[in-house]
Amino acid sequence: MPFPTIEDALVKTQVFAFDGISFPIATFGTDFNHDIAQHKRPDRDGARLEHTGRNPITLQVHGLFYNGLIFDISANTSDLLYPTVYKAALLRCADGTTGNVVHPELGTLRMKCVSWKSVTTAERRDGCAVDMSFVEDNEDSDGDLGTASPLAFATFSATALDAQLNALSVKYQQLARDLANRKTGASFADTLRQVRGVSDQIGLIQKQGAAIIPGMQRDLQITGESLERLKDTSTNTAKQLVERLKAALYQIQATQLVTASVLRYVVPVDQTLASLSAALKTTQSDLLRLNPALANTFPPGVIRATTAVRYYVPGASKVST
Repeated sequence: MPFPTIEDALVKTQVFAFDGISFPIATFGTDFNHDIAQHKRPDRDGARLEHTGRNPITLQVHGLFYNGLIFDISANTSDLLYPTVYKAALLRCADGTTGNVVHPELGTLRMKCVSWKSVTTAERRDGCAVDMSFVEDNEDSDGDLGTASPLAFATFSATALDAQLNALSVKYQQLARDLANRKTGASFADTLRQVRGVSDQIGLIQKQGAAIIPGMQRDLQITGESLERLKDTSTNTAKQLVERLKAALYQIQATQLVTASVLRYVVPVDQTLASLSAALKTTQSDLLRLNPALANTFPPGVIRATTAVRYYVPGASKVST
């Protein structure tokens, strides 16, 4: 059996980096899952599956902080893996802020380190191994896990409304003609999928989403007026769904505007809220709105270095969500 070459070692021991702190890893695992809504019918087996969003990517890493270990030469430094690089990685993971993770396969991801477990054995005194977990962080959203996202709520409402309108259009020809003349030229659910397709790309949301949603709002107004003219109680559910979808679209617009005008800043030195707001050209009230924890700093009124804060782009419009 031939001895492994240096090339073999470089392939087997891959490089990993978190905010510029590089170290070799023995293994890494990547996983994520999707939220899927199942739409079932009593007279049909199976179900129609609707994708309602991807959950964050999670990454498990087994890091090797042993001195003398060979890994990707381009990432090697003169610093000792243990204790120098080990301590730097430990402190960076312990501060709880989001950073750039260089995934060996997926490239750069914005993630938080959510767990760290180091293992030191008596057999090896030249370092230790560490198990770390990272979770993808969508910094551009102030979403609450206990609240359905506006886009998901809108998608559910649009799907239900389409089903109601399809049933009613068979009975009412005028409604069918009105629906055929919609400006978006598609069902409400299909139109929303165009917005969902760019929901993770802020620049595209501003350009494409800003054009799609007003068209949907016009179509909803026309649809609501058509339903009112029918004067039939069987249309009540559809009319309620029209109003729900209108509200959800408004919330999506408000969320997008805030998302597009918020940036992240890491405080370089200890400073007061007043000096920070002056440096960022924003107001103290806006800083507290985006960063409620700043109201409870210790010492009071002093923001420590390395604190990550969110702030509005100077001059950008702000919408309360």
